[in-house]
Parts: sequence; C-alpha cells; structure tokens
Amino acid sequence: MAPKLSTRSITLKKGEKFFLNGALMRVDGPVKIEICTADSVLLPYQILEEKDASVPLHKIYYCVQQALVEEGNKDKWISKASSLLGAPEFANDRLSLEGVITDAEKGDQIKALRQLRNLIKSQYGTFSISYVEDAH
Repeated sequence: MAPKLSTRSITLKKGEKFFLNGALMRVDGPVKIEICTADSVLLPYQILEEKDASVPLHKIYYCVQQALVEEGNKDKWISKASSLLGAPEFANDRLSLEGVITDAEKGDQIKALRQLRNLIKSQYGTFSISYVEDAH
C-alpha cells in the first residue's frame, strides 16, 4: 500500500521565509504553494529569529530549529538546547523538555518543535514572539 500523501496549501506574502526539507526559502512576491509531500516544513510563523529568542523556552526552540536548519551542526545545537534545561523555570516542564531533546537527538526536530510550540502556547497563551516579550 502506497503511503498517503499529506497535502498542505500555504499562502505567503512578499519577503516571507519558510523552511522546506533543508532549504530556507524566501518569496519575492505573493504566492500560494501546495506542498504535496515534505519531510520537514517550517512556515513563516514557526520560524524564530535569534534576536527574538529572549525567554528560555524560545532559546531552546531556536536551538532545535537550528539543528534542523543546520544539519551539519545538529549535535552542537542540540547540546546547546540540552544545556538550557537546568534553568529553574523549567522545574515543572523538565520531563517534557527532556522528551523534546530526545526527539531532536533522534532526528525528529519537527516533532520536537511542535512540542515546544505547544509548551510555549500553554505557558504564554500564544506562540507569538511579541506577546511573550510584553509578558516579561
């Protein structure tokens, strides 16, 4: 039996970036894209810039994201993310975060990022970077 195709349609504005199977892409004009199959996709709202990683959960997210984007430096980024787990604010989420790091180490950064987005949403009510910055 052939694997089921997972089709996803996205609309991007001029200048927006997205990550697709190892390539960071930016569109030069408005475009609608239908992605039929993809191992790893990060949409514009899921990409975190380093300058926006100001709270500990975002720092871990950024490291796992970079492990996906910079496959050759994956171990360095996952090690950096793992080193952040000692922060006191992670006492209640340490087990979940250890699972996230394990998934990233196994090569499933997309799953790890999805779990991190859920943790961020549960802690701040949104994944929006500006909202989190306003909360601190």
